[in-house]
Amino acid sequence: LLDGDSALAFKKLKENYAPQLAPSYVRLNRMFINYELAVDEDPEIFLTKLETDVTHMNKCVIQGKSDKTDTDIILHVIAKLPKAYEIEFHQIEHNMEHDPGKVSMKALRTKI
Repeated sequence: LLDGDSALAFKKLKENYAPQLAPSYVRLNRMFINYELAVDEDPEIFLTKLETDVTHMNKCVIQGKSDKTDTDIILHVIAKLPKAYEIEFHQIEHNMEHDPGKVSMKALRTKI
């Protein structure tokens, strides 16, 4: 980690080796659904947490489950942006409607 947070690094390692079963997926999916960027939260940290949990969700093997994509993450983020990000929301939404290829995780990071 860039800032040298050893506790966070250990947590990430622990999560990488967590069971990849339905109960883990249900817990992670609940967290994903409830993720919402707070006005005072660093968007980079928020997106990294979200992407990390999606990576773990995608590792879970459950019959009939689809992997979450970057598009799923982007749609979730713009649906959960606080009012303070209204301008950014409209820019991203406009790009999604008119040129979806322009909207990527990298582009999202620069917008919010």
